Amino acid sequence: MLMKWIKCQVNEENKRSFSKAQERWRELRHCAGFMGQIGGWNRNEPYEAGILSVWKDLHSYQSFMQHQHDEIFGKSDQGSTYTNISVDIYGKIFNIGTKTLRNFFARENYFEWLTVLLKMINKPDLSRFKGTYGTKG
Repeated sequence: MLMKWIKCQVNEENKRSFSKAQERWRELRHCAGFMGQIGGWNRNEPYEAGILSVWKDLHSYQSFMQHQHDEIFGKSDQGSTYTNISVDIYGKIFNIGTKTLRNFFARENYFEWLTVLLKMINKPDLSRFKGTYGTKG
């Protein structure tokens, strides 16, 4: 399993455009190995968006980056909506079955699981992010 944690700094006037552009990433559901994505706005830093995506393995993720990422990114025009981006990639964190993770993304209560996952990768509690948007794999 591979997890990608993305943080974007977005100016007030671009928050709506950023969110709209984020919806274009729905196309991820058609990518082999994509398991799901969730994100929201940081309550403590209202111009910071956080996005967590999960991939089956490194091979699936690399294939996506080589073949689909730039096309989706270009269509979304999301690059014009943020001032800064940081991306962290995490490999195998712990053993969890694919079925369990799919059930996680199918559930409404993401924060329960995300708090555990983010603590395991030493990231702050995601409860500071409000309003979720997700894409099921």
